[in-house]
Amino acid sequence: MDGSERAYSLIRFSPRPDITDLYLRVEDPSENRVYANLALGEIVAYIDPEVFFDPQGNLHVMQPIAMGTYLYTRADPSGKILHQSIFKTFQTIPPRLTKMEDGNVIVVGGLEENPNTPRENLSAGQKQANGQVEKKPDAPIAGPGPAR
Repeated sequence: MDGSERAYSLIRFSPRPDITDLYLRVEDPSENRVYANLALGEIVAYIDPEVFFDPQGNLHVMQPIAMGTYLYTRADPSGKILHQSIFKTFQTIPPRLTKMEDGNVIVVGGLEENPNTPRENLSAGQKQANGQVEKKPDAPIAGPGPAR
């Protein structure tokens, strides 16, 4: 990149026995310069992430974070996160990174979660599960009713 060398490291760190985080470190060893050292997020402890580079030098990482759930990250050569999103296994097909003939990297399979999708309140879901239907109040009557 721009005549300099880059070394990328993916490092697992477990601050507690039940959590393992994945970190990205980007450095130029010849200049002893670190461009980035940042947390990508949790990872399932014993499963390696998928990793590819594209022709622009961007790093693509697909890491499992829970059963059927994956975190996808794309970072530029300086270690800046360009895109990060969550993918879920869809119809038993997990998301995977694939390198195209032109060298570009895409995600195939799975289904990307839309963070802007409104979610139902837990209480509403519980009421539906218990067979309770939320009754809407009747519309108010306009004006006085008939005299009796």
